[in-house]
Amino acid sequence: MKKIGCCTLCEKEVFNIQQRFTEPPLERWPRFVGAPTDDAMRLEFELLDGSTANMTFCRECAKTAPKQLKKIWAACLEAARFENDNRTALGALDDEAARERGAIEIKRQAKMSIVKMIHAKSWADEWERA
Repeated sequence: MKKIGCCTLCEKEVFNIQQRFTEPPLERWPRFVGAPTDDAMRLEFELLDGSTANMTFCRECAKTAPKQLKKIWAACLEAARFENDNRTALGALDDEAARERGAIEIKRQAKMSIVKMIHAKSWADEWERA
């Protein structure tokens, strides 16, 4: 499943993990990340509605990402559903209205897809410029 600081496809940690969650259901998941590793790549994708989305990959998965667009989008939707179902554990506002807004957004995203990859960059290069 897509997690902060990890490759979208293989889940390899590609950022230095500063802190992890300690309680289920997120136990041992990255909570806060620091600098990217040399293996971290930032890929930008064009979505069906013309908007763009940036995602993190390891270098190996970045090479195959253009051929795995459906799998990548499925990982994003899975993560969105999980996050909406686990709002309290993530420290987000967790009330009926927030969960409903999340569900509406997930339904909107489910109608989307990735059209193509636009470009890839090293996260380390982006980090140095920031």
